[in-house]
Amino acid sequence: MKKLSSSSLIGAAVTTALLAANAQSASAATVVRGVVAGSYFTAPTATAVGTSSTSYYGGAKVCFDLNANGVCDSNEPNATTSSTGAFALTSPTAAPLVAEIPTSATNAGHPVTQRLVLRAPQELIAENTVNPAIPVNVAVTPLSTEVVRAMEANSSAYSAEKTVLAGRLNVPVATVLGDPNKVTDSVQKAALAKEGTLLTNRFGFAARMVDRGDTASIKDAQQAAMNVEGIPRYDHIFIVMLENKATLSIKNTNFAPKIRSYLAANNQFNQLLRDRQPERAELHGAGRCG
Repeated sequence: MKKLSSSSLIGAAVTTALLAANAQSASAATVVRGVVAGSYFTAPTATAVGTSSTSYYGGAKVCFDLNANGVCDSNEPNATTSSTGAFALTSPTAAPLVAEIPTSATNAGHPVTQRLVLRAPQELIAENTVNPAIPVNVAVTPLSTEVVRAMEANSSAYSAEKTVLAGRLNVPVATVLGDPNKVTDSVQKAALAKEGTLLTNRFGFAARMVDRGDTASIKDAQQAAMNVEGIPRYDHIFIVMLENKATLSIKNTNFAPKIRSYLAANNQFNQLLRDRQPERAELHGAGRCG
């Protein structure tokens, strides 16, 4: 049996330690393979209404936002998406994601007409981590950006804002921040596409605010862009229609087809009001949830 020298033993020990350190460092790294997705809006014409469809952004710059400033800085790990919106990133430190979409990028194969910045929270990466050794699949979308914005605005938890957004769109919580292109339910997919279009317009305006110096950061701009009119974004809006006839009188007549359709299709609220005029004792209304 060949006897190993002390120097050989020391060398073997050092090699083993280095390999263990490298393995530990590799396992600690965050590897993300995902997509930058959104909506493509087809403008209305004289013969057709406008439509929104789910899409992918090609040529977008995606990075780990290590300093959480909403910008892809030069020292942050970054990658450019393919024509199908795909990207792969590795970072030694877990962090939120930022996708900077320039006008040289494409949306569903079409030229992007306004610069856009999308974000995804670190919690989304953690939520989709099955095994630290397996790359995480995430989607950076206008909806993930809205969740980040709402978390910052309300100082609230990721799970809370994700649940609120899913409830507002009437889609499953497990679906709302996924790749909208892979949703098979047509109603849910349409809801995601429509919301994506609305948010894209807001966040595109936010990027323009930063570019012209109206705000100091993309974070501030995205907050401002969501409240340009000075009106909060409500989860539900009710349009209340009042009629000075009894509910049964309306339901049993052909002279009020619109109100009858609202009564049949939407929520109905009844309130009994009593005052000094008996003939006005009943007030019936049909409420339409928007």
